[in-house]
Amino acid sequence: MTTLPTVDFRSAAFRADPYPILAELRSLDPVHRHPSGIWLLTRHADVVAVNRDPRFGRDPRRRSGYAVARPFGAGSALEETVERWMLMLDPPEHGRIRQLVSRAFTPNAVDGMAGLVGRVAMDLLDRIDVGEVDLMERFARPFPVAVITAVLGLDPTRSEVVHRHTAELASVVEPAATPAMQRRAIAAVHVLRREFAAAVNGPGFPGSVLATLRGSEESGRIDDAELIANLMLLFVAGHETTTNLLGNGLHALVRHPEQLERLRRDPGLIPGAVDELLRYDSPVTVNSRSPTSSSRSGSGSSNRASWSTQCSARRTGTPRSSIAPTPSTSCGRIRPTRLSVAVCTSAWAPRWPGWKRPSPFAWYSSGGRSSSWRPVIDRRTETS
Repeated sequence: MTTLPTVDFRSAAFRADPYPILAELRSLDPVHRHPSGIWLLTRHADVVAVNRDPRFGRDPRRRSGYAVARPFGAGSALEETVERWMLMLDPPEHGRIRQLVSRAFTPNAVDGMAGLVGRVAMDLLDRIDVGEVDLMERFARPFPVAVITAVLGLDPTRSEVVHRHTAELASVVEPAATPAMQRRAIAAVHVLRREFAAAVNGPGFPGSVLATLRGSEESGRIDDAELIANLMLLFVAGHETTTNLLGNGLHALVRHPEQLERLRRDPGLIPGAVDELLRYDSPVTVNSRSPTSSSRSGSGSSNRASWSTQCSARRTGTPRSSIAPTPSTSCGRIRPTRLSVAVCTSAWAPRWPGWKRPSPFAWYSSGGRSSSWRPVIDRRTETS
C-alpha cells in the first residue's frame, strides 16, 4: 500500500517549501481527502475546473460545519467584516462589489500609477547604504505599504498603524490560523474600523480609490459597512501580495544569478520575468471553494465538503526571464501587483551589479496569508 505524504499547513518545513510534498501528492493522489475533511486539488486542470464551476462558491457560510465552527468568532466584528469581503462572496454580491472596485483599477488607471510607484521605489532605494541589507525590512515591506496608502487615498501618517493591524486581520484567513490569532484579529478590526471610518468621512484625495468608492456609497450601490470592510481587504491585498512576491522573486534571482544578469542586460524581459516569478514561486498558493451540492472533480467527489485548491504547486527547474508556458493559477491577473514588481525590478536590477549572499536566507512571515523568503544581500561587492 502506497503511503501518502502528510500535508501539515502549520508545519514550518511545509510552509518554507511545500512543493516537494505537493508534487508527490499530485503524482499519487491528485484529488486528496485531507484528514481535516477538506479535499486538496493539486492538478492544474482540476483547480481550473473547480474555480470556473458555478456549483462551487467562495462564501464560507456555505461550507459544511461553518455554522458550528464560526472560525471568525460568532457575532464578532471580525466575522461581520470578513463575511463582507468580496473575496468571500458569491454572485450576485461578488460581482456588484467587484464591478465598483474595478472602476478604480482600469488598465488606464493602473498605467497612471507607474509614476507614483517609481517615485516610491527610487526613494527607498536611495536610502539603502552599501553593506549588508535586509531587503524585506528596508524595501519589500515599506514599498507596497506606501503605494497602497497613496492609491487608496489614506492618510500617510496613519499607514503604519493600519499596516500593523491589517497584518493581524489577514492572518485569520490562512489555513494555519490559531485561536490566539483570531483574538488578535478581532481586536485589530475594531481599530481598523475607526481608521477607515475616519478616512471615509475625511477630505480624501481626488482620483483615489476611496474617492471612487465614496461616490458609489453616496449613490447607494455599496453601504458603509461594505465600503469599510472592502477597504481593509484592498489594503491587505495591495501590499501583502507585492511584499511576498518581491521576497520570493529576489530569492529566486539571487539563487539564479544568470537570470538576474539577463534582466540587467535586457530590461525588456522584465514584464515577462514578473509573470514567470508569479508562476515559479507564487505569493498565493492556497485558494478555497465550497460546493453547494454533491459534485465531482477528477477521481473524487465532494458531498458538500470544503475544497482547498493548491493553485501554484509547480515550482520546477530554473526561473526563466521570459513568459513561461507552464500553466498557472496564481495571482498574475492583479495588475497593480504586476506593475509594482516590474517597476521595482527595473529600478534595482541595474543598481547592484555584484550581489552576494552573506548567510543562508531566513524565512520571513508578514503575519498574513502568505510568507516569503527573506533575502539578505551584501552590496559591498559593487565597490570592491
